[in-house]
Amino acid sequence: MNDKATRVLPRPRPRPVSDWEDAEENALEWARWLGFTGARRTPGGADRGLDIDGPGVYGQVKFHGRAIAPNLIQQLFGARGRREGEMLFFSNSGYTKAALDCADDLGVGCFQYSPSDGEVTSCNAAARELMRRAHRPVEAGEEGPSRTVKTFTEPVFLDADYAEFSQNGSLIAYKDTLTSVRVEEWPSRKEIATFAEDSEVLGLEFVTPALLAIHFPFLNETVIWDVRADTVLRTIGERPEHGRPAMAYVRRVECGGQVVTAFGHDGPDCWSALTGERQAPFRFPGVNGMTDGLASWGISPQGVPVACFGRRSGRKRSWNLHIGDRFQRIATESHGTVLSRFAFTSDGSLMAAVGHSPDIEIWDMDQAERAAVLRTGRPLLGEDEDALEAVAFSADDSLLAVGGRDRTVRLWDMRLRAEIALLEGCEDDVSKISFSPDGRHLVASDESGTARLWDLSDLPASGLGRTR
Repeated sequence: MNDKATRVLPRPRPRPVSDWEDAEENALEWARWLGFTGARRTPGGADRGLDIDGPGVYGQVKFHGRAIAPNLIQQLFGARGRREGEMLFFSNSGYTKAALDCADDLGVGCFQYSPSDGEVTSCNAAARELMRRAHRPVEAGEEGPSRTVKTFTEPVFLDADYAEFSQNGSLIAYKDTLTSVRVEEWPSRKEIATFAEDSEVLGLEFVTPALLAIHFPFLNETVIWDVRADTVLRTIGERPEHGRPAMAYVRRVECGGQVVTAFGHDGPDCWSALTGERQAPFRFPGVNGMTDGLASWGISPQGVPVACFGRRSGRKRSWNLHIGDRFQRIATESHGTVLSRFAFTSDGSLMAAVGHSPDIEIWDMDQAERAAVLRTGRPLLGEDEDALEAVAFSADDSLLAVGGRDRTVRLWDMRLRAEIALLEGCEDDVSKISFSPDGRHLVASDESGTARLWDLSDLPASGLGRTR
């Protein structure tokens, strides 16, 4: 089966499974969705240990109350015989550890389905690999299983407040102290340059693989630093209008090399990081800067601005999400910023948005519509508390990382729509996440002022094969 194959069938619709016939029909739909479009149920009578067969696939389906034992896995392997093809096992009652070990040895993909809705989850590496190969990136309106399959508990502690990888992965920059930045080569960790100023650093991001934007909000300026030459190319920014304080966000636009700072009171103002010239400011239709509060914003790689505005009426506040020149009313809340952090896929087609809700919203940028919601199962927090405060896609868009008030980082496989890993070890709210470009490392920063680095090389099979 080709890794680049595109799924042609819609995800099987939820259906209750009440007997063995329902179980076989449900398993057949999933087998076809996995890419085995010629799969069929075997005729009634003696099925030679197979309930499903077809070109390149052989399957067994069980509907009973006992966990599957190794002998049933061996029976499926024997039924396939010398023929080539994938082996799929579907069970409603799970598997013993010995059965999963046996399945791993024989290359059998083990799946468990829910009797309530027929939803299938992967139980071993072979099944996760089949799911990965069958999936293309996230589609509008789909939702998948949310299940952590691996926990990482021993991150490397970095001597820094927070850190950011360069686009090509050759450098990593740290907020070293309250007022200084350090840059090292990656992965050797050899220090190559430091930069210090008599003011607090409150944001940094690579504009190009060698140019680093460092934001000093209390000076109302952003420094563009050539790391390799250890030279300040320019300082950009200006005093905020109407005496409003600067806000500590730096955002990069790949297509224009722009740095965005929140000096405008009715939308972000822009400067080119490459030339230092002031760009046309982003303005959003229907927004009154004096009454609508700019809560958060971002820019897609293609330069499409996104912003969340809140308008207060009494004790209630209504929230609008603007994507380019379009906007939608997204909620009316008495507390909390509905969406406060954004991340974009590399082609700018999808946006992940997080905030007060513990769930992750996936937005279609072309249609300016909510495409899906990934349910995390976390509790809703109290007034003015965002459950999730950091979000980032890996460079190839296959992984989505989110972090927040529970002091963990969780990884989602965007092909499976499944949570595949839990990264533990942070001591406070997670505030920033950055992937290395090859997807093999992730650095997270928390409010305690410590950055931590995880090696993701040992991710489950569904998270492998992420490099371009």
